[in-house]
Amino acid sequence: FWIGWLTISTLASLSLFLLTYPPITRGLWPQSEFVIMGLFASGALAGLGLLGYFTINPKRMSVILSHPLVILPLLIGLFSFAGSFLTDFPMRSWFGAPELGEGALWYCALSMLTAQAFVLKRFKKIRIAVASFAVTSALLMTWMTHQGAHYGLWRPYFFTDYLAFLSVFLFPILVYFFKLKKPASWIIAFAVSSLPIIFSSNRAAELFLIVGPLGGLAVYGAQKWARVPRGVLAGLLALTPFCILAIEFGLGYFFPPGSGYDHLTQSMWSRYVLITSALGSLQDGNLIQLLFGHGWGSFTDIAATYIPLEETKLYAFGSDSTDKSFWDALTRADFHSHSQLVESLVSIGILGALLLLLYIF
Repeated sequence: FWIGWLTISTLASLSLFLLTYPPITRGLWPQSEFVIMGLFASGALAGLGLLGYFTINPKRMSVILSHPLVILPLLIGLFSFAGSFLTDFPMRSWFGAPELGEGALWYCALSMLTAQAFVLKRFKKIRIAVASFAVTSALLMTWMTHQGAHYGLWRPYFFTDYLAFLSVFLFPILVYFFKLKKPASWIIAFAVSSLPIIFSSNRAAELFLIVGPLGGLAVYGAQKWARVPRGVLAGLLALTPFCILAIEFGLGYFFPPGSGYDHLTQSMWSRYVLITSALGSLQDGNLIQLLFGHGWGSFTDIAATYIPLEETKLYAFGSDSTDKSFWDALTRADFHSHSQLVESLVSIGILGALLLLLYIF
């Protein structure tokens, strides 16, 4: 019974994109609010199923619940919940911004859904069925977002570049759940998982199609031939978010608008403004905010406070309302900083960001 419960809960969580169907969407950001509520509900169903499975197999569940991929997001969620009472708006940190839903409940749901997947992976037929459903769901979302409107359907994603995130998870799902071991099968898995990136028109993700495999080969070669210890490799990989942040910051700082490279660096400049605004809020905050953050979902307020006036539409009244060069948190609300590292620092402070880094690596 409980395995069936967990299977249905997993399939339901993989079908949440159906909640973007326009006739049933509501809220400030209609493409996400019902999906976020569905995610929380799926996490709750998974938690109930895990509790039931614990009553019949406590030994197995104890092992699963102690796994870092389960316990770390749960700790992030609990830390976010506890730290929320030090912010001006605790409930916002529980639920996150309506556009994202990233908050205390989001991480708790992630923990439960991960533990649910660990339970189901032991059952071959269920594992393959769930993985097949996940891949089909991701590819269907990609097709509907890119071509669905031409066939009388709706677009699950408003921005096609968000599709690229699906590829990040598709490849490990294909390899891990189908237990692929041969190089040829890995190549096929990479090709399939690359489809969302190809249709996303996300330049950074397209670059990843080249850098990702090369990085994987470099890590493999460092282990197999250079005999580099795993601990050293893990430490180098842990520097990746900081390197990316440094590149974004450097390109924005050294190539601002008017430098002659606007067509190449406009996106980096926008991230530079958002990142410096976010870090400015930490610099001006007190010790409590530095350690525990401002709470999830607070970035819109931070942007309204710290983005320079010359970068806002309040300064350029005559600009087109769709001009992405301007922010004001009123006609255009930027709800995240485009950097998970910076976002976590602002939202849950240094202590919470350390937990997130542990989870990633």
